[in-house]
Amino acid sequence: MSLALTSRILGHNLMKTTVGFRAISNVFNLPETHKMLLKTCREFAEKELQPIAGKIDKEHIYPREQVKKTWRVGFARSHFI
Repeated sequence: MSLALTSRILGHNLMKTTVGFRAISNVFNLPETHKMLLKTCREFAEKELQPIAGKIDKEHIYPREQVKKTWRVGFARSHFI
């Protein structure tokens, strides 16, 4: 049984807690430049991807505009855009 299904059955958000804990525990060991990159990536994902994530999943669409934005800010390099 998947963690997502288990968390739905139990009524807990286990996946967010587990991932959040792992992310928080590892961030203390990173150099300052990596912490800044992590913060920038997180802010980008929260602003650009999180609002449309449900739509992307439900409609099985490719987020072309968001991928272009990741390329422009330097997070991704792809010639499939």
